[in-house]
Amino acid sequence: MAASSTGWVRPTALVGPGLRFVSAFRDFSRHPTTLAEARRVVTAAHQNRDRAFLDRLDELVWPFPASPTARLMACAGIERGDVLEMVEGRGLDGALERLRDAGVYVSYAESLGQMPVRRGSARFELHPKDFRNPRSEADYMVVTGGSRSGGTEAQSNFHYIRRQSITRVLQTAMWAVNRVPTAAWAPVFPSAGIGTILKLTGAGNQPERWFSQIKPNLKGVTYHKQLANRMLQVIGPLRAVGLPPPEFVPASAPEPVVAWVQEALGRASRVCLVTSSSCGAALGVYATEKGISLAGLVIFMGGEPVTRAKLEAVRSTGAVAVDSYAFVPEGTMAVSCPSCGPEEMHFWDHDNAVVGRRRDRADGVEVTSFCWTSLAPDAPRVLVNVENDDYGTLSVDAEPCACLIGELGMRTRLARIRGLTKVVTGGTTIPCELLERLVEEALPTHLGGGPGDYQFAEAEENGGITGLILRVDPRLGAIDEAAAVGVVREALGSSDNGLLARGVWGDRVRVQRTAPVRTPTAKLLPFEPLPAGSMSPIDPAPDRDDG
Repeated sequence: MAASSTGWVRPTALVGPGLRFVSAFRDFSRHPTTLAEARRVVTAAHQNRDRAFLDRLDELVWPFPASPTARLMACAGIERGDVLEMVEGRGLDGALERLRDAGVYVSYAESLGQMPVRRGSARFELHPKDFRNPRSEADYMVVTGGSRSGGTEAQSNFHYIRRQSITRVLQTAMWAVNRVPTAAWAPVFPSAGIGTILKLTGAGNQPERWFSQIKPNLKGVTYHKQLANRMLQVIGPLRAVGLPPPEFVPASAPEPVVAWVQEALGRASRVCLVTSSSCGAALGVYATEKGISLAGLVIFMGGEPVTRAKLEAVRSTGAVAVDSYAFVPEGTMAVSCPSCGPEEMHFWDHDNAVVGRRRDRADGVEVTSFCWTSLAPDAPRVLVNVENDDYGTLSVDAEPCACLIGELGMRTRLARIRGLTKVVTGGTTIPCELLERLVEEALPTHLGGGPGDYQFAEAEENGGITGLILRVDPRLGAIDEAAAVGVVREALGSSDNGLLARGVWGDRVRVQRTAPVRTPTAKLLPFEPLPAGSMSPIDPAPDRDDG
């Protein structure tokens, strides 16, 4: 099978990457990072952040005048000596704020090439590939799970994964689940589930089971990634490898995951599971409905906001929910400690930096978007004040927290993180948070069910008039559809934009009895926009052939 523009490649082309993967996995498995080593590495990196930033510029920016950061520096008239003076005078975070104010930042839309960069009289285009680390080779490719774009291919490498496993050691130690029975419920390729497996293995928590929310041969995934998934299934169980083969377990049917948790708790007092927020909530809802206690289970949840409703779904089973924040390909950026409040996390600042940029959300509300800067030499991307479409609150503790992260000297917290995704239907705009409150709290309160049973979707009626679908999982049985629409209309009346939307949409809010749809990376978003150039009819078309 020769390579072609359709993504077909010769199976032999995966032999080299496959062998490198097996070698890396065996190294991670045989030589996991110890807690003492993790403390030492992270402490040193935290204390050397200023120097690391300057070194990265010398290695990855100044020698490459066509790189995004070098071009922005040139537009702002900033040279190497100017940056050195900023860092020495203001510290790293202060220097990054100064650079941001001078125009050295990249918005999310600019980073995707969706709009040109304009700084003064300068205008140029960027592409996601422009941010790749020129000194780092890709060992495999993954797809980001961005909430606004269709996903962007990004590279990752085993050296950086090993570095990320150091953070994982500290996270599991902080929650007393280092080197306990562990499983992962994370998607196979094209998502980054393999990175989760490697990081856990390198941290001494080699997963016993790997559950995947998507099938290895998922329709639409390129042939070589399907082949890579098949390779994982074949070589994983080999004694010389020891990798758990991925098992297809959709979020709507968590029974196998619950069964593993029960079996593991029969031989250990603490058990660890890593999965997405919505899958953790689905696990909790199922266990509660079946009267199953999950006391002793610690779930590291991420990929979506760990809202109060999701936390309650997990905690009602006796399990512990840990909030974490990560994005592809950089990995985990923040994690909660036992004393953190809901949706509050400590930022791991040893390998990255973050500053805020004030900007308007789609509905006109001013928020603080996150601008990220990479500090690790083997980071997959070279970022200097690059947005990732998320916003939230940034704060700095006056005194370090008493947790392990505070002991390491880190004081920055991230909280209430949301995507800047706009919800525009019928020409009106409302914040996605309103729909989130509806699907997570208001609708379950009035109609039953829990997180994961409801989802909004944009749709076109006959004639191309845009309306809104409320998907309701059929597992809830009969419901009062008029009451469901009433709950939505009442919530829309809580804001000016909501009232406008309610008036414009009129009766174009319909209930559809179908399960919520997840993204290719298994995220369950409160709102699914209409794909560009497609139509999702409110009433299914007759005689439709889905084959």
